[in-house]
This record gives sequence, structure tokens and C-alpha cells, in this order.
Amino acid sequence: MNSSNIRYRLARKTPFFYGWAILFSAGSAVFVRNAAAALTLGVFMFPMSEDLGWSRTLLAGSASAGGIAAMFAAPISGYLVDRYGPRVVLLGAAALLGFTTMAIGWWITPISFYILFGIGRVIFAAPIQIGTGTVVSNWFVRRRGRANGILGSTHSVGMGLMPFFAQILINTVGWREAWFWLGITVWLVALAPLWTLMITKPEDAGLLPDGDGDLVETEIGADGVVSQIVPDHSDGWTLRDAIRTPTLWIIGFSGGLLFFVHASVNIHQAAFLRDQGIDATVAAAALTSLAAGSAVGSIFWGVVAEKLPVRVAYASVAGFMGAVALLFLTVDNTALAFVVATLFGFGLG
Repeated sequence: MNSSNIRYRLARKTPFFYGWAILFSAGSAVFVRNAAAALTLGVFMFPMSEDLGWSRTLLAGSASAGGIAAMFAAPISGYLVDRYGPRVVLLGAAALLGFTTMAIGWWITPISFYILFGIGRVIFAAPIQIGTGTVVSNWFVRRRGRANGILGSTHSVGMGLMPFFAQILINTVGWREAWFWLGITVWLVALAPLWTLMITKPEDAGLLPDGDGDLVETEIGADGVVSQIVPDHSDGWTLRDAIRTPTLWIIGFSGGLLFFVHASVNIHQAAFLRDQGIDATVAAAALTSLAAGSAVGSIFWGVVAEKLPVRVAYASVAGFMGAVALLFLTVDNTALAFVVATLFGFGLG
């Protein structure tokens, strides 16, 4: 029996809706992508800059380069997800992310750092984002907003734990070895769930989205032939249809602008707090509070998106994040750092 049959049998025999197992599997990939997150890079900026003599601008530029590359990689990632399925793409992405993260500490020149961390940023923004979003949307229709909110909260947990874990590693074994162990963590956390649990869509296992029972009903025609009726849960949109709408381009452009806000804050927050005289470990802990706020915000904004028009919810997020980003200019002590970081995380969720 091959692995596909085992997964399909498991999906039909679990006492709960298998979509939750899919959400867990996708969440493992979303969690580990934070090895290449801006917040994680942020805790490395101070020691790497001091040790290598590199400017923070040079280090932060790797994230920008990766983001630009991700714009071109996203359509390719979407094609690969459609062609080979989320499981194959996510497994490959997690495996490559683990390797490139480990390699940063071994091969450290400006060019190599841009290549390795840039690949990580591409994986962060394109295949993992697209693959997990696709598979969760396949398994959840009515509760899609809530499911995506929970998926976002797993990113928030990783966003808090990865930088804090990295800071502990830096304090213990140095920044070079810290990159290595982050890469190992990527493999340990993500590869097994993706390999053993991931199924592209419920119909592959004879199920329906949202746990609405089995896939097919039978109908006996006048000629005695038994036919299978497969309910249609698609929303009727194709990629070609979406590309032709102004809404898609407005969402993409506004999302890109919002990315500049949260990525800039995330990359420089830890180093900024250290410049304000805050201890390195405390600064990393503030990132954890940001992630905690993001975890709550992910679920909150997911529910809001179900209750209000999406444009209203999205505009509210943008306004909230912009206002809180300005509050960082007032941070001059530990307590205020935690408060502002938590609020920013809530908006980021």
C-alpha cells in the first residue's frame, strides 16, 4: 500500500473532520517558515553586524532582495501547486528552507548571504504561503475565514518562538551555530506532518469540505445505470477571470504597501530596542509579545472577515497597523516596548 492510500484511509477513519489534520500539517509549514522571517533576521542583525562589520542596511537588504524575487517566484509557485499539488511543493520548500538556513552560518559573504537568506524569503512568501493557503481553502468553505485565521495564528506562534529560540541559541553557541540549529528545527517540525498527513483536497479522500459527510451520492437512472453525483463546491472563479478584475490588482498593490510597513518594523525592531538601551534577551521577548498579539489578531481578524465586507476589514487592519507603527517612536523603556509590540502584532495578525 503506497503512502497516498494510507493517507486517504486515515482521512476517512479519523473520528473528527480530517480538515483539522490538514490545518495542523499546513500549520507546521507556516510555523517553520519563520526561520526566514524578518523578526528572526532582526535578532541576528546586531551580532552579525558587530562580528562581520556589515551595516544593518546591508543585512536588511537581503530581505528586500528576497521579497523582490518572491514577486517573480509567486506565479511559478502557483503553477507548481496546481501541477504537482501542495504536498509536493510544501515538502520541497521545507527541505530547501532547512538547508539554506543551515548553510548561512557555513558560507558567509555578502553575496552568499543574499543568495541563501533570499531563497529563504522566497520560500517564506511564495510556495509556503500559496501552498498552505490553497490546501486550507480546499478543505474549508463555510469556515474558511476562521480556518485561515487559525493558520495565521500558527504563523504568529512561530513568529514569536523562532526569534526567541534564535536569541537563546546566539547567547549559547553563537550566531553561526544558531543558523545551523534553526535549519535543523525546520526539518524536525515540518517534514513529518507534511509527508504523513497532507492531502490536496477532501474529494481525493472521498470527503466533502467542512466535514459535510462523504463525497458522492448515487442515483439510479431509468436504464438501471448507477451514477455518482459530485457536489460542486467551487466558487466559479478561474485564475484568468481573477486577473481581469481591477480588484485583484488593487488587493495586490495595497498588500504590497502594507508589507513595507510590517516588514520594516519586524526587521529593525530588535536592533532598534537595543539602541534604546534594552537588553538583547528582553528585546527578543518583546518580539514574542508581538507574536502573541498576532496570534490573537489572526483569529480576531478572521472572524471580522466573516462578519464584515472584506474591504472594510482590510482597511481597518491597514489603518490600525499604520497608527501603531508610529507609536514605536515613543518607546524608551521595556514596558512600553512590550505594549507597542503586542498592539502591532495584533494588527499584523
